[in-house]
Amino acid sequence: MTVRLFFGRQLPGTVGESRRVVHVLKAPPGDEIPKQLAAFCGAVFGRDELELLGEIRGMPCEQCLRETPTPTPELSEGGSPELEEGTSP
Repeated sequence: MTVRLFFGRQLPGTVGESRRVVHVLKAPPGDEIPKQLAAFCGAVFGRDELELLGEIRGMPCEQCLRETPTPTPELSEGGSPELEEGTSP
């Protein structure tokens, strides 16, 4: 099973700048963004609480990085951005 990922951080002014880390989130199926989004670190956000990013910009959430699935060898050789679910290090 493949997993699409995206990045997000809390909006400016909602938390201190040092807490605005970039979280890794699992993209929901389809095009609609759900009311609540869960990061790989376990943090849950309302969709209006996050600035969605096309790439990591700023300090990453270390727990999200540890929990994010890693590419399978076949996918990493092909350069695909999709990852296998359940293959975190």
